[in-house]
Amino acid sequence: MKKIYICGFFLLSVLSLSQTSYGSEPVAYYSFDGDTENADAVERTEYYLDSGIVASEGESFTYTDGKKGLCLHMDGYEALNLNVSMTSESYTVSYWINPDRITQFTPTLMITPFGFEADTFINVSLAVGDFSPNLWTHMVTPYDERISTGLPGLLTAGEWNHITIVVDENMSEDTLNKYGVTVDEYYSGAALYINGFLVSVGKAPKGLCVESTDFWFGINIWDDLYIGYVDELYIFDTPLSDSEIKELYILSGGDPDAKEPDTSQNQGQNNSFAEDNDGSFSDDFIPYEQGSVNGNNSHLNMDNVSPITTQGVESATDAYAHTAALFGFTLIILSAGLFLHYFKLKKNSYR
Repeated sequence: MKKIYICGFFLLSVLSLSQTSYGSEPVAYYSFDGDTENADAVERTEYYLDSGIVASEGESFTYTDGKKGLCLHMDGYEALNLNVSMTSESYTVSYWINPDRITQFTPTLMITPFGFEADTFINVSLAVGDFSPNLWTHMVTPYDERISTGLPGLLTAGEWNHITIVVDENMSEDTLNKYGVTVDEYYSGAALYINGFLVSVGKAPKGLCVESTDFWFGINIWDDLYIGYVDELYIFDTPLSDSEIKELYILSGGDPDAKEPDTSQNQGQNNSFAEDNDGSFSDDFIPYEQGSVNGNNSHLNMDNVSPITTQGVESATDAYAHTAALFGFTLIILSAGLFLHYFKLKKNSYR
């Protein structure tokens, strides 16, 4: 019996150490083991407006086996406001995702200090261009630019991947120089980790975590809502080290023997998109194919009329095609009517 007590004490000690070995305690943790804990379900009722994201009941959420215990499945009708209060300039966010589909600009994590309409944010999106995943940030002042940092073509629908971002106002010069990143008083270094490995470094605006900041998962006011699984979401108010991120990956269900992702094709991983159309991107639909999943989406022009949502409804591209088909069919009917009327007049003229 004494041996059992000793073994039990040893096991508890090891577990206790493993829980705290990655550094400071998280300011927020979501296990998704059957509920959303301290997070509120939300849905989008209107594009482009912060008021278009409203509280909901989470009725579309389901739970199933995940990376560690249960996980949350989101079907694109509802998402999460994480109810996090954090004002640090340096922080870490880490979570598992398994998307049902990959579409352009679709948000996983989003951080917005002054609401979406202010258009200053961090969006860890499923894809931007060839990068999948992508750390997608926008600063309004003083530069008014979007920064795209990612890894080409890593995410695939139906597969689990562990994503960690570290925003560090004191990121080492060696790390920044290795990835050709320059920061100043307006930017912090921003690192993207996949499955415990550092894969890319870019930059993110300072001042994102203030009293008014919202932390979202799976939603913004422009793009497709996230559809897929999420599990083991951690938020820290400090930048974790490489070794701490690796430990957190393993602790949350990762494979200790996982191989480092191939970054050999990761050329131009940090792109600054200059604005050339009055401060916003065009609303042209960008075709994108990732793995076995196709999608049409865009980061939409805030000044334009919103397209039809793609969550369980037809896409805007399909809507245009249907409208054109209906218009063509109407023209055919009108033409046939005019022809019959002309034929009848012509026939009467011989009488």
